[in-house]
Amino acid sequence: MNHDGLRPENTFFGADRCSIQQRQDRAIESDSNQCDNLRTIPADLALQQFPSFKIFFSTQVIDAGSGPRNEVGDAEVPHRKLVVAPVNLRDRFVELIRREVDHFQAGRPAGIVSKMNAITDTVLIEELYSASRAGVPIDLLVRGVCCLRPGVKGLSETIRVGSIVGRFLEHSRVYRFVNGGNEEIYLSSADLMSRNLDRRVEVMFPLEDHEIRNRVRREALELPFSDNVKMRWLRCDGSYVRRITGDEIPLDSQQRLIA
Repeated sequence: MNHDGLRPENTFFGADRCSIQQRQDRAIESDSNQCDNLRTIPADLALQQFPSFKIFFSTQVIDAGSGPRNEVGDAEVPHRKLVVAPVNLRDRFVELIRREVDHFQAGRPAGIVSKMNAITDTVLIEELYSASRAGVPIDLLVRGVCCLRPGVKGLSETIRVGSIVGRFLEHSRVYRFVNGGNEEIYLSSADLMSRNLDRRVEVMFPLEDHEIRNRVRREALELPFSDNVKMRWLRCDGSYVRRITGDEIPLDSQQRLIA
């Protein structure tokens, strides 16, 4: 640390993305803070990238008067693979949701499965409502605050919302879009909240490796939705209920991951 007055032991390192350049270029993309005092608590995901998958990310300079701009010295650098807030992340979410509607109406496979900490942004909630009214199946795993009301007739009948609170802090943000059968899965540092989309520098990036994408789908999305121990389902009146298990074998998704 070369900044005056900043010492490593007194500095909070809360980056969601860092680049390591030593002998070969690498980039570590994460959906959470790389924070020393929290590193053993959250259950997060990180992806280490190598030169075969180049990601260019410029320093984001937020100017309250003129808005965000991209700067690296005097040259602008494209984000390419990254989708960045507050530049274009909100618009990209809208595009992805509406694309699922187009696929569904054309008779192609469609659906949204996402995992996040919170959803409060009214614009994206309305987009999800519109997708549900069109018939798109939507499953959301929202650990914390959820301002979306699932299961409302004529509004959100195809939306399910679950929440898991357990040994680990469910902190990863994973967004899956069926995309007509050509599945896309993204990791992101952003929840669907106005502060993340409009007032913070956040990133979202695709998982392009087939094996990694399959593993993230299985362990971060499919497994939690199979949980019949910690899972609570949000009802349209705002209350949460346990999953009715009947004769099912108990499945604790967090315990399964560390077994």
